[in-house]
Amino acid sequence: MISPSDTRITYFGGSGKPAVTEAIVKLQKAGFDVVAGSWHRIEAGLLREVGIPMVSDRMAALDDSQVVITSFRTSAEVENLYLGDNGLLELMEPGTYAVDLSFSTPQLAREIAAMAAISDIEMLDAPIVNLGGGNKDAIEDLSALFPYLAPAVYPQSDVGEGQFAAMIAYISLAGSMMGAIEAMSIAHIAGFNDSKAISTLASTSGGSRALIDYAHARTRLFGQHQRLRIPRRPRCRTRHRRAAGHYLTARRDGLPTLRPALRCGR
Repeated sequence: MISPSDTRITYFGGSGKPAVTEAIVKLQKAGFDVVAGSWHRIEAGLLREVGIPMVSDRMAALDDSQVVITSFRTSAEVENLYLGDNGLLELMEPGTYAVDLSFSTPQLAREIAAMAAISDIEMLDAPIVNLGGGNKDAIEDLSALFPYLAPAVYPQSDVGEGQFAAMIAYISLAGSMMGAIEAMSIAHIAGFNDSKAISTLASTSGGSRALIDYAHARTRLFGQHQRLRIPRRPRCRTRHRRAAGHYLTARRDGLPTLRPALRCGR
């Protein structure tokens, strides 16, 4: 089992996700010896600020490292990082742990894990940092990392399941966000107070974690009483208008209704 006093972590970043950057900073502050082998320009300043060395040479960055953490935006980037020329699986020492926080595919995660096993490297896929798929013993060995990656961790039983768990979570999130946007749009058109609308949704079965996080972020950025701004529909300046779908508007009694959306042109 690893511990801050005797573990070096090499971070290869490229996604620029704030949650991932914050996790790496927390590991550094907890006493882990953290080195950055690659990084996104957005996170470079914060990594330097906390004193994380930034080493562009992969071999040098991996020197004496027991754990490698990666985070990239696309499957192609992940595949190239691990399996491409001068890839990590060629450079990492046997017995090293690799934790990939990228959102790719279950198939790619399994392929990388199978190649890693040949070199005696344990692979975990955790695209949502609290959902990790991999060998049970490896997850237990890395348990000291988890409190800094996420408030709670729900290990999956096999490599690739972390990716699948992320997939269904994002599908659910998309549905929740669409519902919240529609609900808030109707509330705004009807003149219903935005803060009251959010509180109403959050306190009923129509609430969601996405809605609550949105409310907290909105309060931090704009204050409690900031109105939700919705752009006005541009008016058509010609006499030739035709229907193009529908849009929400308000009736004289204040209630929302659907009306044909008019588009300029013949």
